[in-house]
Parts: sequence; structure tokens; C-alpha cells
Amino acid sequence: MKLLEIIKQIGVILLINLNEIFKDRDINIEKLKKYGFILDEDEYVYRKNILNNTFSLIVKIKDVVDYTVIDLENDEEYMPLKISSVVGEYVSNVRNACKEILEDISYKCYENKYFKNNITSKVIEYIKNKYDVDLEYAFKDNNLGVFRRKDNEKWFGILIALNGNKVDVSINKEVELINLKAKAEDVIKLIEKDGIYRAYHMNKKYWISCILDEKINIDEIFKLIDNSFELTGK
Repeated sequence: MKLLEIIKQIGVILLINLNEIFKDRDINIEKLKKYGFILDEDEYVYRKNILNNTFSLIVKIKDVVDYTVIDLENDEEYMPLKISSVVGEYVSNVRNACKEILEDISYKCYENKYFKNNITSKVIEYIKNKYDVDLEYAFKDNNLGVFRRKDNEKWFGILIALNGNKVDVSINKEVELINLKAKAEDVIKLIEKDGIYRAYHMNKKYWISCILDEKINIDEIFKLIDNSFELTGK
């Protein structure tokens, strides 16, 4: 393979993939404003100097996300940033600095498209109202979110979107479930109920997975959440 072809392939890898960063994410305008975005006519704009004030990153959000980087020394757009054939440590540092901020915006100003069914929404609202705890994406995975106690940082609930056959081979569709902690003796009884299973990717002796649909009464889910909250406080 010729050197130029290798360089171009490396360059493509180094370019910032906005589609990947904001994949499966829905914008939250209030969080956008809190982050520092300003409404300018019909788009939201955010500016931040990077790399010791050598460059200025400008992020614009309207229907899609776009960004520009200004070289502050000559007050012109830094064109090498988006040219795949331009590689090297210097331009890579600029790209990495921009990517970190764009990923931070995605994480803090956007919400996951998952976890939108009616039961899941009620669970999220219940936990927010009772415990003042928001769903967070500990691993920045689009299909996994956690509820964390504020006093000891322990998880008391894990929301997961996956194919139901991961917990029950008879289910062949996408489901949303919550992992909750329970006493070992209670787990044995609970898994006999419709929609409750030994936990997916958790200690199966002390955790259960509840599929969030109409099979389980919402009040029972709330009780299981309260119980998990108490158990993780010990």
C-alpha cells in the first residue's frame, strides 16, 4: 500500500464523527442553555477557547450539530482540522480537544432515545421525585443507565434496553428492564412472577431484572425500587 493511501486512512480515523457522537441522542434545550449555549436567531451557539487560547471552538446546533475552529492568531478558520489527508501530532491535538468537548456536550445536553416507554418514564419520574436522583449514563452507553445513591455512590437501579431473549428465550423483541437489588430469599420468590428474572449481568443471587411493561403492576415496581434503595444503603 502506498504511503499516501495509508496517511489518508489514518486521517479518516482521526476525523471527528459527529454522527457517532450524537447517535441515538435527543436534545434537551434547558440543559443546552445551562451548558452555555446562546440562542442566535434560529440556532444555538457555544464558543470555547482551547489549547491555551490558541484556537476557538464554535459549536452550532440547529437541526444538526456542526462545529468550526478558528485559529486565533490570524482569526481564520483552521482548515486542516477537517481534511482527512492532514495528519500529525499538532492537528491531532486540535481534533482531540474538540472531540472531548463535543462528547461532553452530547453527554450533558442530550438525552438518550432509549427508555421512552410509558412504564419506564414513570419509573424515572418516581425515582426523581422520591430520591432526587437522575438517570445517568455511567459508561456513556446509549442503552444503559444507572440510578446512584447520593450518600454512598452505590447503584440501586440499572436501566437496560436490549433484546428480551437475553433474559427469556421466548421473548424476541426489544425490551426495557431495570435491575434491582433484593434479599437472596426474596429473589427466589420474585423470579416466579411474570416479567421478573434473575438479573442480567449482575449478581443473580441478590439482583433481579424486571421487564418494564404491563406484566408487572407499577406499584409493585415502585416497592422493589424502594427496597433496592434501602439495601444498597447498607
